[in-house]
Amino acid sequence: MVASQQLQIKKPQVYDSRIIRLTSPILHIGSEVSKLSPFEYVQTSSKVYLPDKEALARGLQSRGKLQDYINAIDNKREIIGILQQAFGENWQTATDTNENRIFPEIGISNKWTEDQITDLRPMIRNGFGQLYIPGTSIKGAMRTAIAYYLIKHANKYKTPKTVSHIEQQLRQKLASGELGNKFHQKFADDALFMNSLFSDFTLKYQDYSPQTKTGPNTDFMRAIHVSDTEPLLKKTLTLANGNKTTVNLPIVT
Repeated sequence: MVASQQLQIKKPQVYDSRIIRLTSPILHIGSEVSKLSPFEYVQTSSKVYLPDKEALARGLQSRGKLQDYINAIDNKREIIGILQQAFGENWQTATDTNENRIFPEIGISNKWTEDQITDLRPMIRNGFGQLYIPGTSIKGAMRTAIAYYLIKHANKYKTPKTVSHIEQQLRQKLASGELGNKFHQKFADDALFMNSLFSDFTLKYQDYSPQTKTGPNTDFMRAIHVSDTEPLLKKTLTLANGNKTTVNLPIVT
């Protein structure tokens, strides 16, 4: 049976989409690997190189240097010397037996410090190895910004808790040892002020007010969906003096 177009129920247009362009500096957003071993990357005075591990193993094996590389790691020795012996001075652009780059472009980053890096925490990447920002992280930042603004202008918006009240509760929790473990620390802000700002509301449909518990279902931020950003890509620019510099292209979601 085919219904006529006149009898079809049209879905109301309740969505309003916008493109967000991120302009603030990007902070670190971790991946499934919280911290890399010093032997999982190679650093020079200006760059940090993350290798394709399979390509690196194939390349070292084909040149008879795989065991030397393993021994250097076991003895915590410098590994750049072995890379130079195996692949030459231009080891950064070396390939394996399948002509795959051992150090892909997406794994090369500028080193912004003159000090030796001892704590390298990789940022989250998509399936193509490109950096991006998850929508959940952006939404969390939006939630924090809204909370900050509401508390800052508590008198204007009549927020249920002021800064002094929040500080008093926080001191009490610290004194009682309630925030002694990381789990309680992670969600401490919810009980202190986040719930009262975002989810302590009642739902009402026409003249009916269902009996619902306040929580995620009454959080007004549920109405906002933020998608993951486009990949964070680099672009090389030529300056007025002829020098070249690498910048990140603006990303949107």
